[in-house]
Amino acid sequence: MQLGMIGLGRMGANMVRRIIHSGHECVVFNRSSKDPTRVIVDAAVDPHRESQLCRATIGMFVSILASEAGNLALKVLATEGIYVAGGIALRTLNMLREPTFMRAFTNKGRFSDLMKRIPVHVIITNAAGSRHLPGLFEKSNYR
Repeated sequence: MQLGMIGLGRMGANMVRRIIHSGHECVVFNRSSKDPTRVIVDAAVDPHRESQLCRATIGMFVSILASEAGNLALKVLATEGIYVAGGIALRTLNMLREPTFMRAFTNKGRFSDLMKRIPVHVIITNAAGSRHLPGLFEKSNYR
């Protein structure tokens, strides 16, 4: 069943989480500027009650993120590697590990071979640089 929800405040966000955990899809509209990202990501990565709509949304975001990270890495020739950081990277870490990320990152035409040699790291703490997952996406994993 697909349900609609208007408002993702404290109460609305919790209601949407419960609706999704019950196995239903939820289409939401939020009048305020409060960001609904957390609800969408939670529903996309929940291993028990995953929302296919939210997973597709986050999948598209991850693909766009990877493509743009690849564009930047190519522009500055970041051959020593790039670092992905922020709350969304932490919450979608499992999706970042899927081959879709590296396919979008390395899909740069004649530069694809170069892109496959650029390491990608994800910072997993708030203090940037103090702890990260080195070589999270090793080139040998994505040939």
